[in-house]
Amino acid sequence: MHKTAKIGLLAYPGSPLTYPTVESLQALGYKNIHIICDGDQRNEKFIQIISERTNGKAIFHQLTDFQKLGTPFYFVSNHNAPECIELVRNLQLDIWGSCGTPRKLNLPLLQSTHFGVINCHPGKLPQYRGSSSVEWALFNDDEIAATAHFMTEGYDEGPIIQIFPLQTKGLDYSTIRLSMIQHQAASLAAAIHSVLDKGIPATSYPPQPEGKSWPRIPDDKMRSLLSRRF
Repeated sequence: MHKTAKIGLLAYPGSPLTYPTVESLQALGYKNIHIICDGDQRNEKFIQIISERTNGKAIFHQLTDFQKLGTPFYFVSNHNAPECIELVRNLQLDIWGSCGTPRKLNLPLLQSTHFGVINCHPGKLPQYRGSSSVEWALFNDDEIAATAHFMTEGYDEGPIIQIFPLQTKGLDYSTIRLSMIQHQAASLAAAIHSVLDKGIPATSYPPQPEGKSWPRIPDDKMRSLLSRRF
């Protein structure tokens, strides 16, 4: 059943994660992929942050780029809105993947599919919850990783599916950040495949252990990362 599963991707227009996630899912044999966008305008705040982190090298795909992938787009006013829940029912989605929803998801959306909502956090959970996960791990000389986990009503707190280390030796900061986009996308696709292949919903996974939530990294510490290779 899992290769015929209907997958919904929560996104915002211009999200750099969406296109490579669709490519990764299609490479795994999935064809029933539906992209649901929160609004129809690019989130310029998110795009500016990502562009700065990647030294302007991140790709923010246009809707026309998705035509060759054959992936339908839908637009809702808000991922938590009743219209989004109704769309899930109409499309009969089996699972969600998050490609950068700008919302803290409410319970109705989290429970709207059999397998729940999977996110791929750009940090090793539970040690690096919250903001600037890559930056804090680099500053602390810790392993850089993406963590696929089920989303809950708390940020970065849902059951862990798998941790995917990212090789960073010899790379500078902006290259690591650019590499993380593709790494997150491939890891999210792999996690969705794993959950569907096993047929086990979020409620059957063990809870995530207690961890630490980090704030936005201060400017002085950030500047120290920009001059280093790792």
